Amino acid sequence: MSSVSEFRGRYPQFAADPRLAAFLTDAADDLDAETWGTTWARAVYALTAHRIERSPLGGRNDIDDPIAGDAPRKQTRPPVSVSGASLDEAVLMSTTGGRDFLELRARCPGRVFGVVLAE
Repeated sequence: MSSVSEFRGRYPQFAADPRLAAFLTDAADDLDAETWGTTWARAVYALTAHRIERSPLGGRNDIDDPIAGDAPRKQTRPPVSVSGASLDEAVLMSTTGGRDFLELRARCPGRVFGVVLAE
């Protein structure tokens, strides 16, 4: 199971984000533990960091800051699906967590997110 404290150790820049638990839960629900094997928890943390960074606040803690809160922001979100075919690698490459996610995904040879490829 993924933990908030371990995530904070790996991605301290997002440690104080009040949405952290929700992002962790969503990422854990989106990734199949059997497919990811021993890299599952780290993939959850990486996807969580990616989604926080790509969220409207970008991992910043200025929700209540009237100046930052009033600034218009382009809302960008990663693809909803995390199947191998629909993850946009260019979007993942735009964040530290996304790059970590791609590196971990490369460690799952012969698998495309739940489907074992014939060798």
